[in-house]
Formats: sequence, structure tokens, C-alpha cells
Amino acid sequence: MDMVHLHLHSQYSMQDGLCNLDNLIKKAIKFNMKAMALTDHDGLYGAIQFYKKAKKAGVKPILGCEIRVKNNQKSNQCWHLILLVKDKKGYSNLCQMITEAYLSNPGPIPAIEKNSLAKYSEGIIALSGCKKGEIPFLLAQKKTDQAEKNAYWYQQVFGQENFYLELSFHGLSQEKEVNSKLIKIGQKLGIPVVATNNVHYLEKNQASSQGLLNKIANLGTKERFYHQKLETDEYYFKSPSEMEKLFFQAPQALQNSIEIAAKCNLELNLGQIHLPTYPLPLSYSAPNYLKKLCLEGLKKYYPTPSLKVKNRLTYELKIINQMGFAGYFLIVWDIVCFAKQNNIPVGPGKGSSAGSLVSYLLNITEVDPLKYQLFFERFLNPERIDLPDIDIDFGQLGREQVISYIFKKFGSNRVTHVSTISTYAARSAIRDTGRALGFLPQEINKIAQLMPIFSTPGVIKASLQHLPELKNLPYQQEPLKSLFSFAQIIEGKPRHLSVHASSMIISDQSLSEVVPLEVTNQGEIVSQYEKESIKDLGLLKIDLLGSRSLTVIKKTLEGLKEKNININLNKIPLDDKATFSALQKGKTLGVFQLESSGMSSLLRRLSPSHLNDLIAALSLYRPGPLDSGMTEHYLKRKRGEEEIDYLHPKLEPILKDTYGVILYQEQVIQVVSTFAQLSLGEADLFRRAISSRSPVEMEKQRDNFFKKALNQGNTEEETEKIFNLISKFAHYGFNKAHSTSYALISFVACYLKIHYPAFYLASMLTYGMGYYSSDRYIQEARRFKVKILPPDINKSGAGFTVEEGAIRVGMSKIKSMGEKNLKSILSLREKCKRFNSLYDFCYKTRSSKINQTLIENLIKVGAFDFTTYPRSALLNLLPLTLKEVRKKAQDGAQNKISGDNNSGSTELIAADLIPAYYFSKALQMNLEKEILDLYVS
Repeated sequence: MDMVHLHLHSQYSMQDGLCNLDNLIKKAIKFNMKAMALTDHDGLYGAIQFYKKAKKAGVKPILGCEIRVKNNQKSNQCWHLILLVKDKKGYSNLCQMITEAYLSNPGPIPAIEKNSLAKYSEGIIALSGCKKGEIPFLLAQKKTDQAEKNAYWYQQVFGQENFYLELSFHGLSQEKEVNSKLIKIGQKLGIPVVATNNVHYLEKNQASSQGLLNKIANLGTKERFYHQKLETDEYYFKSPSEMEKLFFQAPQALQNSIEIAAKCNLELNLGQIHLPTYPLPLSYSAPNYLKKLCLEGLKKYYPTPSLKVKNRLTYELKIINQMGFAGYFLIVWDIVCFAKQNNIPVGPGKGSSAGSLVSYLLNITEVDPLKYQLFFERFLNPERIDLPDIDIDFGQLGREQVISYIFKKFGSNRVTHVSTISTYAARSAIRDTGRALGFLPQEINKIAQLMPIFSTPGVIKASLQHLPELKNLPYQQEPLKSLFSFAQIIEGKPRHLSVHASSMIISDQSLSEVVPLEVTNQGEIVSQYEKESIKDLGLLKIDLLGSRSLTVIKKTLEGLKEKNININLNKIPLDDKATFSALQKGKTLGVFQLESSGMSSLLRRLSPSHLNDLIAALSLYRPGPLDSGMTEHYLKRKRGEEEIDYLHPKLEPILKDTYGVILYQEQVIQVVSTFAQLSLGEADLFRRAISSRSPVEMEKQRDNFFKKALNQGNTEEETEKIFNLISKFAHYGFNKAHSTSYALISFVACYLKIHYPAFYLASMLTYGMGYYSSDRYIQEARRFKVKILPPDINKSGAGFTVEEGAIRVGMSKIKSMGEKNLKSILSLREKCKRFNSLYDFCYKTRSSKINQTLIENLIKVGAFDFTTYPRSALLNLLPLTLKEVRKKAQDGAQNKISGDNNSGSTELIAADLIPAYYFSKALQMNLEKEILDLYVS
């Protein structure tokens, strides 16, 4: 007899399921199952992937969820309920149900109140659930009448055709008794029964692994992941014949699983784009308003535009409007405008968006695509309908302000953060497994630290085979055998949901109708879908990245402005000799994208003299070009050590600037278009196919390329050579639009560092640490003859500041200086103008609860050097000073003590208390390093 599994947990039942989606589908095909449901705990995390994979494999996907239900908000008891989607309305309702379970439930466990089920019941089939379902639970408690009432209630909520009593048997005697009662209730109330197996793992022999996974969950801190251990080894993916043997007395229950599958016919139009509507001024359509803004930008950037510029703008607007993306560009324009109007730095571009003239004219990007030979088709291809991908870098400090604006502009119910599912990396898999198996913490840490820091599956196995430190361990013997064996099982599997670092969704409708939402531990609302599933659903995803480098540049300019030095970044000479001299010498410590030792070495060999060289450097310093030899070919050809071969005269104008090397993806498009007369859209499809290295796609594109190239009069030999050249380099080619945008930031950063080192490095130390520790940047400042001043209680700010050409260390660097203490000190200093002595400071800050340890640290790093007393003397006097402050405060002599005459008094410092020694240089430096994490002296 055929049957369909309708109660099934994949690995997306976080820490309670072992089933990989691909293996589940293979299993269904092996058993000739025409359909299968996915019912993970509390969500639809893997639903879109499952839907796509199952459809492709010819298995009907049924989306569902095992949701938790409770009687009311005050109830602590939750019941499990299986919900299956019949159609689009049901999908929308299930998304809203899951969202409400998280957002409306104050406790740690997501649950929906029973009264809310009716509101979302349309398009849903409900099964009464496993033994943790309300009806089975009541029957197990001998509360048959109450169970009947609840069964009738659920039937009324979901409808007579859409509620089933769930029969399951996993070898437990209690299940037999409950199943018998369920059948009787079904006959009495006219509710059909359906047979399920509560699948948590694929094979029977994986039961012990499942048990250990549950143990890991129960040792964790997240209560919603706590799961009762499965008592038997019967919770695996059973075949139809096995299910038939179990339910031979109730064949209709198996038949009903087929009936339910027939009722579930959800069709998700994946790839269909759903853009939010941009609020337009009266009398404007989105295309007209976009054109208006572009023409305004044209006057600004091209006062006398050439025919080439006009044609490019007309072409881009035509494609954008044909594809229905005018509103998208307006949304991004609006967001960027808000940031720039509020003095939040925005990057000049990112990714392929810099290839768009429209983006440039809207001031979304700051790279002229015509000047740098960038192609619109690399960004938006008319031959391939896909959402444009505009990623934007914002200053790290202003990003949250931009996000708040987006929520306010488009509605909090239509905007949310995108999730990312954290998976078990090699180290975390070892640690969690070891803890569950009872290893001592020090034993686990010792082994875990030998593992590489990667999150891809297979790292543990490869490490055991290749790392000498691990190969010497007795990992084939217990207990290490079990440790490594199980760690490999959970490696790469989902662990929990996190917030994606940059991605957000803006929807054209209430998000909870199309995407299930949940709340993270930090209180942020996120989609349960990762960004690929969001893209599949056709929702607008926008990446807003926080850039420390942009903040450093902004703060450098602000610091200069305070000293009446005004720098206009748009007027910085892009051929500045001093900047290129530093680049040629590899003096790029602290410079965006250029400060690693490898990049510094490349710059010395490349000897850049033009911005194009810097663009090339960012494209060359990547694993692909470095490993393939492309970087070496480029450098040798640039230095004249290797002959430049263009293979064909048609390629010379395209590859001249890169010495015959196909360095950029845009060059691939140019070569293909020029040599074979493919349209730029077709040429981009060719580039994608070659880059993907898909044999099927490559062969398809090869045939088209050869056919059209030969039609242009090229010989077969020439065509073969060109195709082989492209095949060799295209996979490593980089996006020139992205390199150009980032090269501009790198150049600006280097320019500011070279010409205004104190201001740049002070900002760098405060807002944007790079590869190295603070000490490296302090040393770099000294190389630029910039003096480093210790913290001063009267002069230091929170961060590093510039003081008469020197860098003053900020107080936030001081150990034990919390944010509250720092604000308190700065606030008091603003009121009283300055602290006159150690005694004065201690008295004025007595109500701020500044502890003795912090004051000692301030003394040790020089914050009271202005008193002219040795640091050692001040440390000796501190206990006496604090004692006197407490005494005076208790005497109530506040007015007298806080007056100018007494607050600056040094009467407590007697000659016999002052030590006859100063800290040695070594001791002073060690104290600075300990307290500031850098050397000042």
C-alpha cells in the first residue's frame, strides 16, 4: 500500500532532527513516494529549499510545521499540533500563525493561543499531533470526555474535511491504547484518522545519534530547544511496507495520508518579483520620476553630455522600466539621500551597481561607469530577469540611523532583518559533543583548538587525515572514536538562528503574510528564511553594510575641520604623487583593503602610478589569480619581463590596460561581444556560464560562441584560441565595478593618512581597527613623527584625539573604564572645567562611585601627570586622599570642600610621603601595556 509521511523533522528542527533535505528526498524516491511533508518544530526554516528540491526531484512537497498551542497567555502547558498547507491562503496563514507564536508570546517558548487558530485556519489541514498533542495527552491521562470535546473543537475550527486524528506507533504500549481510543473518537465524531511516523532521522541505526543530539540541546541555555529523549529507535523514515505492517488493522489511516497529500496543492511562484511601491509625488509614475531625477543628475555630472552618455542613459532607463525596477531604484535613492542629508557616510559603490549610469546620476554610486569602462549588463542583464543587487556601505556609526529610517518610511510590518542559520563548525561540534559525552572541559578545549576555524562539513574528517597533531591521537579507540564520529554527524547542521550582518527585506505587503518571523534572543525580529529563500520568493532584499573605514574617513575630516582645515573628497587629486609614492613603497598600514603584508608586498612589486593600477591590485590579490598564476603573468608583463600576447588584434584595445590578461569580468563581456558580436546581455550570460564551470552550460555557450564568431569571419583556430583564453581566466576574473569603488576608498584613506597622519591615525585608533593591534598603529604614528601623549584627566576625550599635532590617548582605552564611568567623568569635567588635583578629582567624583582600582589605573598611565608628582607618589597618596574625602563628606562640609580654595589643595601631600623613586621605564611601559593594551612611553 502507498502512503505519505506527514510528520517529519529535518535538520531544521534545530537540535532535534538529523535528516538532511537531499537525503530525505532520495529516500522518498527510493520508496516510490509521490509526496512528502516537512513539519519542523516552530517554523518553516528549510521550507523553500525543500519545496525547490522536492519539485525538481518529482516529489510533491507539502509544507507544514509542528506548532505549539496553549490555552491562553498565562498557561504554561503547550500542546503540539501538526499543520499542513493546502494552498496559498494556507501558506500565508501558517506564516502568520508562526509569527504570532513568537511575537505575541512573552515566554521563551513560541506558542499560539488556541483562540487564534480559528483566525488562521483557512487553507490548513491539522493533525492532532504526537503524544505531546492535546488530545493524545488527555487520552493517556484517561480523560476521554475532555479529549472528545477538544477533538470536536479542533474539527469545528479547521472544518470537517481538514482535521485528522493522528495515529502513530513507535513501540510504546501507551501508544496502542491511545490509538484505540483515537479510532473510537473518530468513529463517534466523524473525524478521519491518519497514520504517521514521527520521523527524526533517516535510518534506524541513527537513534543513538539522535539521543545524543537531544542531550546536547538539553545541556544548552535555550529552553525552546529542550526535547524529551525519544524512548525507542523507531523514529526513522519507514518504508510503506513497514508502515503497512504497523497499521494493518487500520488501512484507511494509511490511505488517508494519500488523501491528505492530494488536498495539498500549494504552488509558490518562485522567482516572481514583489517590489514595494515607492510613495511618489503627485502626477508622477515611477518611470517618469526616475527619469526626472536622472536628468537632474545629468546636468550636475555632464553639463554638456555627449551622444554616448545620452544613449547610455536612454538605454538603461528603457531596460529598468521594461523589467519593472524603477521603484527599486527610487527606494535605494531615497535611502542614500537620507544618509547623505544626515551626514552619514556612504561608500562610492559596491558590487556591480557601479556599472550603472542611472545609479551614478542618482548619487547612489560615485563612480562614473563610462570613465572606467563598466557595463550596465554586468549589473542588470535584460537577457536574465533577476532583481538588481545594490549593496551599500554606510559608516558604521550611522548605519542604525539608516535602518530606523527604513522601518519608519516603509512600515515596521513590511520591513525586517534577514536571518542567517548558524551551523555547527568543527570546533563547536567537538565542544558540544564532548560535553554531552562527559569529557572534561579542558580535554574538549584541547582537541577543539586543534581544529581549523571553518563551518563547512567535512573539516573534522579532513583534519583527522591530514593534521599531524590529530593523527597522533587514538581516535579509532573509545572514547575519542565516539567523540569524532558524532561530531562529524552534526558538523554543518543548523544550530540556531542569527541576524544577518547586513541584509534587510522591504515587502509590498505585511511581511508575516509571506515570511514566517521570529524574535532573536536580542529582541530583534527576523525572517525565518535566509537570503537565498528570500530571493526565491522575489522579495526585495537590500544589504546595508557598516563600514569602519568610512567612519574613520569621516571622523578624520571632522577633526581637520575643527582645526579649520576643510577637505573636499571630490576634489582630492587622484594623481597625488605623495600618495602614490606611499603605495609604491607598500606603506599602507591602516589603509582600507591594502594593509595586509601580502597586499603591501604586491603593491611594492606592482608599483602603482595611476588609479587603474590600484583597481588592478584589488582584483589581483585574491586566491584565484594568485594560485592560477594570473597575478605573476600580470606583474611580469607590466615590468616587461614577459611578452604581451593579445591573441587577436580585436582584443588589444580591450586588454591593453591589463597587458593581455583578462583580469575583469567586464573584459570577458567585451571580448565575447567584440569577437563574436554577441549582445552585451548575451555576453554576460556567457561569462556567468564560464565562471560557474557548469559543463552543460559551458557547452551550450561554447556552441553559440563558435557559431557567431565564425559568422563574423573569424577562423576556427582563432575562435578556439580566444575561447580557451576566456576559459582559462574568466573563472578568476573579478568585478571591475566593485574594485573601482573600493580602490577610490583605498586611495582616499591613503591620501588622508599621508597628508594628515595624526588625524587619520587618531580616527583609526578610535573607530576602526584593522588587521593589527593598537601598538602597530601607534608605531606607525611615530614613523610619521607624530608624538603620542598619555591619557590626561583634563584633556583626553573618549577616543584618541589630536592635540597640537600629537595624538592624545583616549580614556576609553583604560582598563576598568566602563561607559558609565567615562560619561560621568566627562560630564563632571564639562561642568567644573578641569580637575585641579588628585584630591579635587576624588572629591568631585565621589557620588559617581568611581572605584579605587580605576583611579589607580588612571594614575599608572599618566592621567594625573599634570600634578607634576611622580605616579608612584600619587599611588601612595591615593588611600589617604580617599579617606580624607570620605571624612570631609561625612562632616557635611560640602560647600567648604568644593570651593576653589580647598578643591585644589595639595595640603595632603607631605614631603615624607613622597617616595624618593620614580617608576622605571620598563615598569612604566609594562603598566601602560597592561592597562591600555598599548605602549605610550
